[in-house]
Amino acid sequence: RPRLGTATSLLEATIELEDNIPNLETPFIVIHGTKDVVTSADASTDLYAHSVKVHESDKELVLIEGGWHGVLWGDTEEETTERWNLLLDWAKAKATED
Repeated sequence: RPRLGTATSLLEATIELEDNIPNLETPFIVIHGTKDVVTSADASTDLYAHSVKVHESDKELVLIEGGWHGVLWGDTEEETTERWNLLLDWAKAKATED
């Protein structure tokens, strides 16, 4: 379990990140499992909703129903490949935009 100093630093970083989400301008994709017990999927939904300077076409939120933390690794090799391809295809599309 984390020490008090580590927990305090994590809390301060989280607050700073939350305060600055409206200033975010960088395209992003978030792939999040709905059963993640480490980080709530609601946090990813909030990131998407409150990143108002990022155009809708430059951000994507993918919720993997039943997925846990570390969602890029699925229960099967096919799921893992599909999820990594989703991420890589998004990055390639952003890299080749005019």
